[in-house]
Amino acid sequence: MDELTEERWKKAWQFTRTRTSKFVKDMFQWGLLRDILAEAQLPRQVPTWASSKRASLTKKRATLEALPTASSDLDFDNRIIQQYEQFQSRNAPGSRPMPPAAAVPPPSSGQVQDAVARWVDQETPITYLKALIVHVERAVLPGEDRTKVTLTREQVLACATFANMVKKAWEEDRAQIPSDKRTCHQMILLGQGGTGKTMIVTDIFIPLVNWAFPPIDEDDRWLVLAYSHAQADAISTNHIRARTLHGACSMRVQSLANMHMAPGAKKEALMRTWSNKVFLVNEEVSMMPAEALNMEMYRAMWGRHEQCNVNVDEYAELRHLFGRMPLVVFLGDLLQLKPPRQISIADDLLEKARQGKVVSVEAQTACDMFRSIDIVIELLETRRFKDTVLPKIMTFLREADNTSMPNDMWQSLLSRSIENNRAQASEDELFANGYLVGMFWENISRSIVERATRDAKRLDVPLIFCRACDKRPAHQRWGLSSTPCA
Repeated sequence: MDELTEERWKKAWQFTRTRTSKFVKDMFQWGLLRDILAEAQLPRQVPTWASSKRASLTKKRATLEALPTASSDLDFDNRIIQQYEQFQSRNAPGSRPMPPAAAVPPPSSGQVQDAVARWVDQETPITYLKALIVHVERAVLPGEDRTKVTLTREQVLACATFANMVKKAWEEDRAQIPSDKRTCHQMILLGQGGTGKTMIVTDIFIPLVNWAFPPIDEDDRWLVLAYSHAQADAISTNHIRARTLHGACSMRVQSLANMHMAPGAKKEALMRTWSNKVFLVNEEVSMMPAEALNMEMYRAMWGRHEQCNVNVDEYAELRHLFGRMPLVVFLGDLLQLKPPRQISIADDLLEKARQGKVVSVEAQTACDMFRSIDIVIELLETRRFKDTVLPKIMTFLREADNTSMPNDMWQSLLSRSIENNRAQASEDELFANGYLVGMFWENISRSIVERATRDAKRLDVPLIFCRACDKRPAHQRWGLSSTPCA
């Protein structure tokens, strides 16, 4: 383990450097960043609102310490075992519980039952979708840590469109139509952050597919893919784990030309990943390089070409897409940042060529495929912000047409500037409990230390500083020792 000298320890703790940017200097000047080792600069007066936070934390800690354990309460131990056995039974392969739906009363004597009531008990993807929506929009019970959800018109339209796609695939599966004769459906679901794209996929689309196409040997029939690990983590939940494109396609860092992407020894791995799938979700497709999307199309074809009789020359046609994948949904926001230094599916390829950029055949293939999909739904209402002004500002920026920002929006932005509110910013409850967002490590590293120190002081809890670093060659680390960092 390497040991830091006193001087290097101080640098690691405070992230000091000889030159400091103007932005960080302003943060110091406004009192939002301080010299951690200078006791005189730390506020001694604890804000009144912090007392309630500390009392709440103390109460929760006492409740946690009073909870029974398996060693102190045998009845509690037995109840835990029974609950776990019930959980395993409910989630056994082939189990398809129906979310609670409103019951339809039987017709009275002489009353003719209408068509909806007659078929309400018939389980189909459409009826199951209705039950899922009822479940998603259910009321919040006391003690539940969630927000009441009401689907927007565009979200309902997306759900109904997808349910019809699933219904067609489900009927063809029940009729045992050969895989190479089945219909392939694609849909593009667009919307800015907070419009609910991820929510309807994880809470409605995937449960609907799980009902219509149950897992085979505990292997799910769907795939959720993203270009990077960060994007995959963002859409993942406790029950839904997204994967990266390269992982699902058994690809390493290499040329993305079709001539270099024959599966070779990876063919069996591709078949294990892709052969039994019926539903594919591509997350953040607008940030995905076009050549990477073509790579996914090409390698998926190799993972399914024997089962679905896919011709290599037809892999980019919609009726053969991703090896004749029955259900495909693309999620994204075409106004987000494009992949740096690479061709995006939203790029003007002719303009890129005029600029001297190399536009490969693979990139053209992916762009042509994406633009030929005719089912496109855009979610318009964002619910990410509790603020009423910020959504309007974001909408104005997204719809910018070279007109000036309305004065009320501009004044609202100016009124929130820390520079105009420096007196109360560091002690304001909203600021103290708010999220910190930064781009430069010079600011982020200092803010982490500042926030941790401030929170620990106000909550009256210990604060432990642990250093972590990557394993690097000895000559690049703190000292000359060849021992790896702990």
